[in-house]
Amino acid sequence: MADHDTNIKLLEGETPRAGHGSGTGEAPISGYSVPATNPRAGRYRIDKQEPEALVIHCGDPRFQTAFRSFVTNELGVRNYTPVIVGGGIHAFGMQSFLPKNFKILWEQIKFFLKEGSIRQVIVINHDDCTWYSKMKGYHPTIQLPIKGKLDLKTAATLILRDFAGVQVRMFWAALEGDEIQFSEVTED
Repeated sequence: MADHDTNIKLLEGETPRAGHGSGTGEAPISGYSVPATNPRAGRYRIDKQEPEALVIHCGDPRFQTAFRSFVTNELGVRNYTPVIVGGGIHAFGMQSFLPKNFKILWEQIKFFLKEGSIRQVIVINHDDCTWYSKMKGYHPTIQLPIKGKLDLKTAATLILRDFAGVQVRMFWAALEGDEIQFSEVTED
């Protein structure tokens, strides 16, 4: 989608593109404009620090602030690569039930671990996960906390099998009223 606001200021060295006040005669997109008050608006510096960890968790919007705060404030991991997907690490437990989900998530994990210097993987699952509740055929007699924690352990086992030098930490995010409490899940 092109922006046609003629008040956009170009940064040094940029040349106008079609539709950016370049005199092409194109009509502006209705209701779309960029304020010209700050020519650097929308521009951010690239982060050149290596990530300390790969963090995998669910995309449930109710938990996002808590996930970020927990990882940065409680675990002290300031720079990490997030993999956010519905159901978090669910695909490791559903390998035969949803093999495509497993393949895609596993490829993402392998990519980040092989391409970078990441030596820590943090996996988080949580209470009241809509993704898990919609997977009716996935171990229907096992309650969510047990399924979710088993999937965390399965993920840790597979990651460690293929990436022996990596530390894997597993966490469960429990709902307690309107608060979220994190606890580390151990292998036993």
